[in-house]
Amino acid sequence: MRTVFAVLACVVVAGLARPAAAQQPGNQPKEFKVIVNADNPVGILTPDDVSRLFLRKTATWWSGRPVLPVDQNQHAPARAAFLREIHQKNEQALDAFWRQQVFTGKAVPPLVLGSDAEVIDFVGRNPTAVGYVSAGAALGPEVKVVILNR
Repeated sequence: MRTVFAVLACVVVAGLARPAAAQQPGNQPKEFKVIVNADNPVGILTPDDVSRLFLRKTATWWSGRPVLPVDQNQHAPARAAFLREIHQKNEQALDAFWRQQVFTGKAVPPLVLGSDAEVIDFVGRNPTAVGYVSAGAALGPEVKVVILNR
């Protein structure tokens, strides 16, 4: 009987350890990092949360302030990985999504900038902005990385 309880306890402990490991920065995407303004209290989001922000399905932060997503252009190295890991779409599927949103008057795509430096600068100057940059991009004190909790 003690053996059964010991095995069950190990299973429970192993199950509880997984969510904590998912929050560790080591589980972050290798090709990009999501950033927000340093004054934004948000520090952890799920990939679904990030997708909803960029697809404008969630229009405000939890504080009630409007979200200002900023995207990278189609030639940016981080964009394909972001589309795959966050939206689970390719470029054509995302284009079709935005054509439908614009046609029906529901939403317009986020602002598109041409480089990591431009995204970092924009997010740093706008307290409600969210963006993504290449994993190796050097960040200044005006922005911070959001942990993706899978």
